[in-house]
Amino acid sequence: MKKRYWSRATSWLAFSLLIGSSGNILAETGLSAAQWLTGMTKAFRELNYEGQFIYQHSQGLNSIAITHSVTDGQERERLVFLDGPKREVVRDGNKVVCINADNEVIRFERGDSPLAFGRILSENPNKLAEHYSLKVAGKGRVAGREAVVVLVQPKDEFRYGYEIWLDEASSLLLKLVLLNRKGEMLERLQFTSLEIGHEIPETKLVTSLKGSIKSEKVIVSKAFNKANGKPGDSENWYVNWVPPGFELFRRNQQHSPVTKKAVESLMYTDGLAGFSIFVEAKPTNAVSVIKREGAITAFTKVLSFEQGEFLITVVGELPLVAAERIAMSVKLQKGRAVSISQ
Repeated sequence: MKKRYWSRATSWLAFSLLIGSSGNILAETGLSAAQWLTGMTKAFRELNYEGQFIYQHSQGLNSIAITHSVTDGQERERLVFLDGPKREVVRDGNKVVCINADNEVIRFERGDSPLAFGRILSENPNKLAEHYSLKVAGKGRVAGREAVVVLVQPKDEFRYGYEIWLDEASSLLLKLVLLNRKGEMLERLQFTSLEIGHEIPETKLVTSLKGSIKSEKVIVSKAFNKANGKPGDSENWYVNWVPPGFELFRRNQQHSPVTKKAVESLMYTDGLAGFSIFVEAKPTNAVSVIKREGAITAFTKVLSFEQGEFLITVVGELPLVAAERIAMSVKLQKGRAVSISQ
């Protein structure tokens, strides 16, 4: 990491002391780690809250303001980037509008917010225990609020670990740290200010950038129905291997991270982490590429099939060893891989 808020050694020493002096945390809180994560899921979906948080990653630091409101079960949310070019994300139910630095709008129908802030939620936290060790590890304070610390440690090499700090009163996420297998920080989300449970004015949920919009694109996402088709299949290609515990979450049209063209993608999640797979015809001069930014890995490989050369890209919150193996398992329907471009 190029930037650090404090020495890793110091932060881990402090955290070790916190755990060591915490005693029987389960007895103190009365809840298991899975129960705390269940509470987090409910808090994200049901509470009104407003605040500011920082997102620290390998490329630097972003400050973001968030406003979240729930009325008659319908969620509305607005995120505003407070530094750099003006950017906003506005969500109304399943509809998400992203306004980028070029004043272009990308509208997601039936999609989740492209920001990962609330996406670590699992509908069944107990299922996480099959692939992660869950532990209530200590207590602390974040943004002036009392917090409970839940450690989520992977049982294999195909996923990262998490340090999750939850508001003791509401179970809302206050801080999230993604860790590699060495215990080194990859990314951090942390509230610096937070208000919970108050009424949210309509004006705080509407973008302030409407007057500057230049163009608009629409992307339609389709939720996967397990009763229809084979998980992992698309009309043109399929995936032979994903890490244990990952299931197909959604098929949709997304912009390729390589060519920026709208292509079919498959999104997978294990209830905590997630990744997407893109397959497209190989553009001229395209090459195999590996990029890592914090917890995000992007692995692009040129594969040769009977139908020609294709570009396979895997992007998500997973180690390189997993991204590479997933990409190499992609096969085209009615054909097989015959060679690999170097």
